[in-house]
Amino acid sequence: MKKVFACLMMAVLLLGCLSALADGPVTITFWDENAGPNRTPYYEELIAKFETLHPEIHVEYVGLPWSDAKSKYDVAIQSKTTPDCGGVSQDWICDFIIKNALVPIDTYFDNWSEKDDLVASYITDLHNMAPDGKLYAILNTANIPVLWYRADRIAQPITWDDVFAEAEESTDLANNIYGFSIRGGSGSTRLLEQMIYSYSGITEMFDENGKSTVNDPLHVEFVEKLASMYNRLTPESDITNGYKEMVAAFDTGVANMICHNLGSYGEHSQTLEPGQYMAATGLKSKKGNANVVTNGSICYSIFNTSEHPEEAFTFISYLCEAEQNSFWNEKVGQLPTSKKALESDYAKNAQHIADAAATTADPTTTVVCVPIWIPGYSDMMEELIPKFQQVLLGEMSAQTFMDGWADQITTLKAEFDLYFAK
Repeated sequence: MKKVFACLMMAVLLLGCLSALADGPVTITFWDENAGPNRTPYYEELIAKFETLHPEIHVEYVGLPWSDAKSKYDVAIQSKTTPDCGGVSQDWICDFIIKNALVPIDTYFDNWSEKDDLVASYITDLHNMAPDGKLYAILNTANIPVLWYRADRIAQPITWDDVFAEAEESTDLANNIYGFSIRGGSGSTRLLEQMIYSYSGITEMFDENGKSTVNDPLHVEFVEKLASMYNRLTPESDITNGYKEMVAAFDTGVANMICHNLGSYGEHSQTLEPGQYMAATGLKSKKGNANVVTNGSICYSIFNTSEHPEEAFTFISYLCEAEQNSFWNEKVGQLPTSKKALESDYAKNAQHIADAAATTADPTTTVVCVPIWIPGYSDMMEELIPKFQQVLLGEMSAQTFMDGWADQITTLKAEFDLYFAK
């Protein structure tokens, strides 16, 4: 009888194993929030290596264009069709948390063997921006604003006054060379926000009464100066230029300077020779300090519709491990978040990364985060773009534009404070 029972148990186990094999690997879906030829191939390479290491998990990659990514996530959240995991901008996270779209990953993170290799301040920031203090994301890359300049044509700007002076002096219309290129289209107001606080040196987004400092006189002054350059020291096409067009203006030699971030290094390095271009990450403000103004980084989150959150964390944590961290950041030209990756030859020898590391490590540098944690911030910034274009065209004053912006973000903050005071 015992032999019969043992044989039956072995048969059950064998059938279970065969069934598991027949079912194949677990499939998880990953959304890339900024897909394109300069990123997608690297994700495909990382996913192929991951699936070799983890044959029990299959990753279905879905690439989203940056311009549509937030709206596609919003629709998916509403219809409960979100992916298992995906790349999310840090300024979307609080909004997603309030919509109950994300899974807190504290337990997964605490049990992850590589957690201590991530720079602790990045994880602390992610905790701090969550209303409940939980962890809803991890990240494998960090980014800060950069003034990219043609080092073969102009001297390194040290202050913002130098930027405006160099733009004036280096414009050569006869040879179709402009001193600067403004991002006037998609993403323009986010970049503008970084620039105005970098210019002014103001380190607080709101005063003691909760009122926005966006319309400070120094910020209005900056926007007036920027608008005065449009179609005179900048290409006329800047009015609708997004990321790709602005970067192309720099890489083709049409513009001598652009403001962007570390992420455009990949494009510059493919077109320009070393020494032709350089990055300035610590421009001195009107107050004399270097204000590094960031609107956060791209992170990885797990969505609450996932039936396989454990496998999803296995994948996103893999992307953050030192080897993958170093690979990704070298390819896209950004700051690693792994301590081991920060010791790589790439991080030490790449001019823009070394400059960024020195700037952020300088005790006189102030790191300021724009109010990405306020729900509605992202949508507001998109809605401001047509008004910014009106300013560039001379159809709206800088003061009117900045006052309206300040009123909107002040109202959003008040609503946020009231919601969490309940």
